[in-house]
Amino acid sequence: MKKLLFIICILVSYYPCIAQQTWFFGHNAGIKFNTNPSILPTAFGSNTTNPIYTNEGCAIAYDGSGNIIFSTDGTTVYNSANAVMTNGSNLLGGTSATQSAIIIPVPGCECKKYFVFTIAACSENIAGHSFRDGLNYSVVDISTNSVVQTSKNTPLVNPSQTGNFKGYSSEKLTAIKDGSGGYWVIAHGTNPAGIDNVTDASNESRFYAFHITASNIGSCTNPTISKSDCVFTDISTAKLTTYGCVGQMKISLTGSKIAYTTYNNNTVDIFDFNISTGIVSNHNKIGTFNYATYGLEFSPNQKYLYVTETWSSGNASRSIYQLDLSLPSGVIFSSKTMLHTAAPKTFSYGQLQLWTDGRIYVANYDDHFIGVINSPDLPGSASNYLHNAIALPTNTTCYISLPTFAHGASCSDAPPLSTNPCCPPWNKDVLKQSMFYQGSGSINLPYTLLFQPTSLFKNQMQAYLNYLHLVNSSITGIAIEFRLHDQGSSVLPNTSGWGSQIGSGYIDWNWNTTGVSSMNPSNPILFPNNNMQVGTWYAVQSGMYLNSNIKYFPDDCAENTIYVRIQVMSAKTKPAVRGDALKSGQYLEISDGKKIIKTIPLDSKQIDNNQIKKD
Repeated sequence: MKKLLFIICILVSYYPCIAQQTWFFGHNAGIKFNTNPSILPTAFGSNTTNPIYTNEGCAIAYDGSGNIIFSTDGTTVYNSANAVMTNGSNLLGGTSATQSAIIIPVPGCECKKYFVFTIAACSENIAGHSFRDGLNYSVVDISTNSVVQTSKNTPLVNPSQTGNFKGYSSEKLTAIKDGSGGYWVIAHGTNPAGIDNVTDASNESRFYAFHITASNIGSCTNPTISKSDCVFTDISTAKLTTYGCVGQMKISLTGSKIAYTTYNNNTVDIFDFNISTGIVSNHNKIGTFNYATYGLEFSPNQKYLYVTETWSSGNASRSIYQLDLSLPSGVIFSSKTMLHTAAPKTFSYGQLQLWTDGRIYVANYDDHFIGVINSPDLPGSASNYLHNAIALPTNTTCYISLPTFAHGASCSDAPPLSTNPCCPPWNKDVLKQSMFYQGSGSINLPYTLLFQPTSLFKNQMQAYLNYLHLVNSSITGIAIEFRLHDQGSSVLPNTSGWGSQIGSGYIDWNWNTTGVSSMNPSNPILFPNNNMQVGTWYAVQSGMYLNSNIKYFPDDCAENTIYVRIQVMSAKTKPAVRGDALKSGQYLEISDGKKIIKTIPLDSKQIDNNQIKKD
């Protein structure tokens, strides 16, 4: 009796974009992000591969291809070769400040110069570093040889300044692109009363929002920050005193919300932020947690806020929580969902950081693991927190440190948007995980394909769109369109051009900035009225497009083409022998078009993560 099998040959052409691919943090720790965003980053680290050795804050600058230009812990700037940059020592960031530094490209200077903002640790008073150093900025010039310009540590807020700038800085520092080519850099004052006899602070309830644009930085030869373009908001209920100055401050992807933790008060505070004016308003003190709050981060869709507890004098078990911000303000705290509880020790969870792969990364104190919230836009346990998700080398730890980034700030943002090389999260592996075979009865009869993107991919696309909207507010939608072409029935597909289109029009999947995604038509069958014939090669042509024909990413990195054929042929009978996994029977063979790359028993109903469905 003859056996039957399928041969499915898939040839994929794609152009991946490696964007901001490496992090340095903690005690010589690091992770490298995969070109396939569905795969977790790979850990690495040593004192030769990672120059950063810090307990808390650090920052990194990248070029448009994701290569590190320089990094800093707030006190020292390291070049791309991990050596101390010329004049890169003795910056005034705190050696133990939560967000000791943040980096933005100088607007209008073609990514040749960068502002490095540094902030003092509010309890630090050691040789060369004092909490009185406050908030400062320095300029890094990479136009020739990378150097920190001579006029570094320019003060913005400290006790020696005058007017609204006189006072102390908390350890909270965040930034976002304003949608018009400039940036908001946001800090908060503090009153470290009880530390070294401080009694003269007057800015403990003050937000500082520095608006930095191409028109107010002077010249690219010697860029400066104009204090006259700083927006002040004093909120009497938002005072930060003593160790309340410790803890992360974050701004949401849309720029409409700011939140921070207050370490000694065990609280979380949320505010509205006006990205047009820089004004902070509508203070909401969420509630009091059991232990010292430290890390926090918004979900990409801004519906959830994640918070970590980090310290307890009694070595109690601390937790990581999710808060539902879509609820009325009075019940947000009662909505908190505990995602994980750490084993008792002095410290536990540290900083949180959202990244372009749609995940939130979690620092575990003095541990050799990074935690990951895989689907932060989903509620409760569906957010899929993995505590020991990424194992770090044994000679490294994250301590409570992760890098601090400005939303929308990368080298590729400074030139015109049309030259930005960063591609959407759309590549071979993502496409393979989304394409499913749908049979139509007997294996000799026509078939079709399904498109069923994973929750992770949908979240990544939503985060990517939100990012583009921040860079250019007119970008409000993104779509993937699919067309089907007949590429002949030769041994291999005709790849010299598109064959005749099967049917007319296209099928698409859409995302918009309101957080809604939709399929057109609503069912996932890609070509319901265009049955695909056994033995014929087809090109499933896909392209990604922005609303109103807006140009942002190159065409080639947004296009994926899959060549697919189902071939029915006599099965090969292979006797079962010791040590041979293949036995006589029915098999599915998968080919790359040149050779068989995988053989699977037909009843397993799996093709490289693609399900075979029989009617």
